[in-house]
Amino acid sequence: MKKVKCVIIGTGEVSRRHMQAMLGRPSTTSLVGFVEPHLAAREATKKFLADKAVSECPPFYDSIRELVARQGLPDAAM
Repeated sequence: MKKVKCVIIGTGEVSRRHMQAMLGRPSTTSLVGFVEPHLAAREATKKFLADKAVSECPPFYDSIRELVARQGLPDAAM
């Protein structure tokens, strides 16, 4: 089965719940990027992922347009 490539738009508390769910499904879901313009929120997300033992944090983008230009369309966005 092909993994679903997901992006997170905004990385606040609710998004962390989505991230937690995705991390629990590594065989079916791949977190490939974030849209988050705020530096403090980016740092909090990096810490959250490090605390969950994620070895490599997906890239951050300032806008959806930038993410799509660099990665193409994801399969899903939350």
